[in-house]
Formats: sequence, structure tokens, C-alpha cells
Amino acid sequence: MAPEEQASLFSTSFSSQKDTMFIAIGINEGTRRADGSYTNHWSGHIDPVDKKWNVGTISARDTTLSPKQADMQFRGRLAQTAINTKPFLRQMGLQPGTVGYNNVMFNVLDLYIQAPAAVPKFIQTLAAKKDFTIEGIAEARAMSFFNEYGRLDTTFKSYNDLLRDQRSRAGTLQYRRRF
Repeated sequence: MAPEEQASLFSTSFSSQKDTMFIAIGINEGTRRADGSYTNHWSGHIDPVDKKWNVGTISARDTTLSPKQADMQFRGRLAQTAINTKPFLRQMGLQPGTVGYNNVMFNVLDLYIQAPAAVPKFIQTLAAKKDFTIEGIAEARAMSFFNEYGRLDTTFKSYNDLLRDQRSRAGTLQYRRRF
């Protein structure tokens, strides 16, 4: 689907466990299925990279929260992030109710869960490139993991591994699965 094509206007209020973008983030985290149901990982799992206990849709690393509490807390954080992001998307020329707007907003929110420090650079990169295709979004996500010294700042072993992961995550809202 082309970025300028009309699309459903997805809620970013995160008022419910059933919000489409929240479920898509859960798909990326391995905690939700496309139909919104929960995987076994939602109740809690060990992160394969940092070996810490994660719970809830967004794989929160707070061991004091139940999965429901983690979801409630992060739904509020995601709603606020969406509010803060809307003006930047409009400055980029993206209009609510388009494929491009939905995909970029989703990717800001998903990246906020995966690597919050990378979000500002992701937005800057996209604003400069203006490539709102899934591939363009994936590349901007991967580029956001380079630090100010030009070095990759991630646990991925290589840029190619990182790009593969970001590409897999970038289209989840649109395709309801990772590639």
C-alpha cells in the first residue's frame, strides 16, 4: 500500500487492550497474536538478550508489576508519546487516515518500546528522507541505532542483523505479522 493511500484512522488513546496499535506492538514483542489474544510470553518471560524478566504486551522489565499493570502503565505512556508525535508527523506532510501516517506513528510507538533513546533520531531521519514506505521506515529505524560517533549502539551483532529485525517490525501494523 502506498503511503498516501487512505486508511483506517487508528486510535492512539490506548484506552483498551484491544487497540490495534497496542496489539501490533505485542506481535512484535511476541506477546500477542494478530487476533489480539495473548501468547504465553505475555504472562512473563526471560528476555533472550539481556536475560531480564519481562511481562505484559510490551515486555516491561519491571518485576513488581503484573502483566495487566504493565499494560495499563505503558498504554498511558504510549498515548502520551502519540500526542507528542502528532505535530512532527504533520510537519513531515503525513495526514491522519493515511497508510503513511499510520505506519510512521506505529513505528515511533514500537521503537519507543524497543529502544526509546532511538526515537528522536528516527523521526529526524524520516523527516529528512521523506520515504514513508515500509522499507524506508525500516532503514530509518536501523539508522537510529547509530550513536553520535557513527558507531552502532545495539546488541545486534551487525548492521544487517539490525536492519533485518527493523524490517521485520516495521510492517507489523499493516500486515498483522512480522516478516
